[in-house]
Amino acid sequence: MKTKLLFAFILSSFLILAVYMLHESLHSYYVYKAKPLKQIAYNEKRENSRLQLSLYGGQLIYVKQFAFVNELRPDDIDTDLVHALNIVFSENGYKNIFAYYVDNYFPSLSAGWENDYLKKAALHYLNKNYKKKDLCLYYLNRIKFSDNIRGIGGLSLYLFNRKFGALDLKSKVYLLAYTVNFTENGGKAFAGLSRQADSVLWQMFTNHIIDYGVYRNAVETVINFNVYRDFKNERYLPLVRKVEKELERKSINYKSGMYKVKLTLKQDLNIALADKLNKYLEGKQAGLEAAYILINYEKGSIEALYGTESFSYKDGLSRAWKMKRQTGSIFKPLVYVTAFETGVKPYDYIVDKQREYKIPSVIYSPDNYADYYMGKTYVRNGLVFSLNNATIKLALDAGLNNVAETAERFGLAPVKPYLSMPLGSNPFSVLDTAETYTVFANKGIKRDVSLIASIT
Repeated sequence: MKTKLLFAFILSSFLILAVYMLHESLHSYYVYKAKPLKQIAYNEKRENSRLQLSLYGGQLIYVKQFAFVNELRPDDIDTDLVHALNIVFSENGYKNIFAYYVDNYFPSLSAGWENDYLKKAALHYLNKNYKKKDLCLYYLNRIKFSDNIRGIGGLSLYLFNRKFGALDLKSKVYLLAYTVNFTENGGKAFAGLSRQADSVLWQMFTNHIIDYGVYRNAVETVINFNVYRDFKNERYLPLVRKVEKELERKSINYKSGMYKVKLTLKQDLNIALADKLNKYLEGKQAGLEAAYILINYEKGSIEALYGTESFSYKDGLSRAWKMKRQTGSIFKPLVYVTAFETGVKPYDYIVDKQREYKIPSVIYSPDNYADYYMGKTYVRNGLVFSLNNATIKLALDAGLNNVAETAERFGLAPVKPYLSMPLGSNPFSVLDTAETYTVFANKGIKRDVSLIASIT
């Protein structure tokens, strides 16, 4: 009798051990064949360089290899949002996020009982190794919506220009619905996402996840999108190239890395000034072209620039720094600066009369405006009344080469020191000329003029 009882005990123990070992073997086999979550990666390739301009806060932003990425942290998602995500999954055929991962990340080895067993083993594996909140974070942070939008945090930056944690409850639920719709339907049902968000909020209320006050406040909230606008238009390419050259001068390798360059341009101001210029030109002769540039001389920042469009300058911007024209009388102050540096005083006398200058094969004899000559007069009057002959005489006395050196110190280069140079015969761009005049505004101090406000 004792022998039979002992045999029965040993046999039952063996059977229990065999079943346990079979269970563990199948579970181990499953885990071996499955794809543990910690091994799941983006499977991404390094994106090609992207050059773009965006409009944000009234300013233009030049963007290089910029991606919308803002990984959620545990504090960014609470229990209510975990429930909301599981409700969205249930509306897409899954019991919860665990079921989603079982169907999408663990292989179905065969049909029938083995597949059912493996699913149960998968749920056991997930429940044992992951909390719901951690699994939700893992899912939400690893979805790649496009080449430059990654994770629900990046999607929040793109659609709302705000971090996910700073959004209202309805907007968060909307993003959860957007994300699941993207992974399950490939984005084919985006039109009904707002209604789906309301449905999820209702289920959260009826399941006692949120109270009536929170529910009512959420459903009455209007979702305010602030979608990131990307200017890829060829119109802005000359501006992009201009920024690249400035980055090169600053020894910044813009061809590698990921960063955002905020420009100093104020878009609202640019639009207002462009409108005024175009209205001014309406009453002028046909074909008249113009450009302007506005520089904050204290900061050295270019805040507005514009140029009329033509066949050679289709972008309406690059005329301000590409088009070169003779500066004319704008150049004259540099002559007087040079003369003052040599010891000439504003109230010294100079004779303003028409003179002839013999140069090879020609005689150069410029006129004054309206053929008006002041004779013996103060040096300062030569500048005040823009007297051509007095200015040339002063430049010759100070030395044409010295005047050219002064111009180059102010930012105009190269300057050819021939006789007509004091009257502005050398061609320069609007930007070159405006940058030169910031030296006068800064009382003789030259500051670098820049399109770049910040680099992050």
